[in-house]
Amino acid sequence: MASPSQEEFTKASASAVEEAAASREELGRARAAAFLANPDDFDPRGLLSLGTPGLRTFARAIGITDLGLQPIPESAEATLGQPSPASGWVSQQRRIISFETIAAAAGIFAGVVAIAAISLVTWLNH
Repeated sequence: MASPSQEEFTKASASAVEEAAASREELGRARAAAFLANPDDFDPRGLLSLGTPGLRTFARAIGITDLGLQPIPESAEATLGQPSPASGWVSQQRRIISFETIAAAAGIFAGVVAIAAISLVTWLNH
């Protein structure tokens, strides 16, 4: 099977994006109908999968005309900057304590507890 040309790939991906936007708009209309029919039982977590097109459709269907969203210019390019120190896994990284250190600390603690228990029993029996 031959690889698709750049033009074929661009057309196919544009078509897929249009289909996804249309299906999200349709899903937004369905979620709006469910909300309007029974707002008390509506689960707002269902809005998470709508994306911008679906949320706009949902908002228009329930009567909200101004979402306060600024459109992203089509000419905007994605730029990769340096992640901030508090973003992603970087903030989750911690120094790993070795097994030997944990075992030594647990052994010392167990020894202190044993000495205290023996001393207490000896003192109570005396």
